Parts: sequence; structure tokens; C-alpha cells
Amino acid sequence: LLGLLKHAQEKRKNTWPLKIVVASATLEKEKFKKYFADKKQSAPLIEVPGRLFPVDITYEERRVKPEDRMEKAAEVIKRICDDTSHGDILCFMPGESEITQTIKFLERLGISDVVILPLHSRLSPEEQDRIFQPSDKRKIIVATNIAETSITVPGVVHVVDSGLIKQIEHDSEVGINALVMVAHSKSGAAQRAGRAGRIEAGMCHRLYTQAEFEKTKEFTTPEIKRSSLTATVLTMKKMGIKEIHNFDFIDKPEVEAWEAAISEL
Repeated sequence: LLGLLKHAQEKRKNTWPLKIVVASATLEKEKFKKYFADKKQSAPLIEVPGRLFPVDITYEERRVKPEDRMEKAAEVIKRICDDTSHGDILCFMPGESEITQTIKFLERLGISDVVILPLHSRLSPEEQDRIFQPSDKRKIIVATNIAETSITVPGVVHVVDSGLIKQIEHDSEVGINALVMVAHSKSGAAQRAGRAGRIEAGMCHRLYTQAEFEKTKEFTTPEIKRSSLTATVLTMKKMGIKEIHNFDFIDKPEVEAWEAAISEL
């Protein structure tokens, strides 16, 4: 889409100039600025600061294995409930199965005066809407990254971050897409922490060490660089784009990925 817009902008620059505004909560600003800049002028950057309260971030002192983070999350949430008297709790898990396991661990701990709610994309709209309904009990919401940018959960003061995310990875040698669990990026972790500072000063507890955090990527790898390009090639060919290898992508896929897609087709 960005490549097509850039091409249209170039074609229309002497007739009917096309202005493009790209807006995002989590954006690699400099990459976009460089992509849309031309020889005459650079693309301007405008930052709109969010109304964010301070968030106190804490880490684990010792490494917690990914398979143990569901139980650890339940223990941390129990501690938050014991030590604080108000504020809903949002816990980030990589997928539906991890959400289910975390909720089972929470239920075993028998935390009183709370309502525990899952949140993921496979739930019906009615089930997802439960997080917005008023409650006289403290809410514990266990969610995937749907709550990171797509949905703002009201009333959250405490965030528990597993540091994990599930994303599509494509193996071009065998031609298979797989949903794999990986460490989240720094920008994603910052977005998760920010969920705790929407209504007042909040707290974010990360279920990994600070050393682990420092080793993670700055940004999540774009999906086009880790997915099958078969459907992309078909779409581009249908649109009349002949030299797909030379198309001006903001994130250009590897040559091997193109060749695998063309070979499969």
C-alpha cells in the first residue's frame, strides 16, 4: 500500500499533488521519514505526546523460563492484589492457550473479590465487551497483544508482561507458515507498559530480567519479511506490476522469499 501511494505521489507531483499522512501509535519514525523523502525536501515528523502518567517498571531478578511464566504471572497478580487495594490488572500472554493456563493458575490461588476475564481475537464481540462492563469487583484481564494497541482497557493501573508474543514465521525451504512464540520487541514492551498509565500512575511488572530486555529487538520484524509471499505475488501480478523484485517496498523482502513464492506458483 505504501509503495503504491508513493508511486501515485510521484506521478501526480506536477499535476495534482498528493499528500500522505501516516499515523501510528508504534512507528519507526525515521524509517518512514527516509522512505517518503525526496531530493527537494524531507518528510516532516509530527509527534503528539500522549496523556500518560508515570509507570513504575520492575523486572524479575532471575530468569523465568517461558513455559513457567503463566504460573509466575498468577503469583505476581496475587501479590498485587494482596499489596494494593485498587486498580484493575492487565496481564499480557502470547496466545489463547497461555491465557487459559494463566487463568487456571489464578483460580487455584483463590483470590477474593476479583473477576477474571480472558481477552483474545477468537472471543465473540459480546465476550470481549465484558471487559468494558462496570463491576464492583477488581478486574483481572488476561489478554494477547489485542490489548496492546487494538483495544484500550479502561481502569487498568497494573500491567503484568510475559514478554512473549506469537507471530507468523515462514520457512521458505519447506514452504510452511508457522505460528511461533518469540520474545517481544522493546517498542512492544513499551506499548504494553503504557497501558498502566492511562488514568493514574501505574505499575508494570515484567516477567523477565532487565538483561533479557536489553537483548531484544528495538522493533518487531515486519510481517512481509517473515511470511509467504505467494499471495503478495499474485496480487501484484493481477494489478499489472511486472517487475515485482524492483517494487519500492518500505521493508523489502529477501530475494529467496520471492524466488520461493514464484517457484510455488
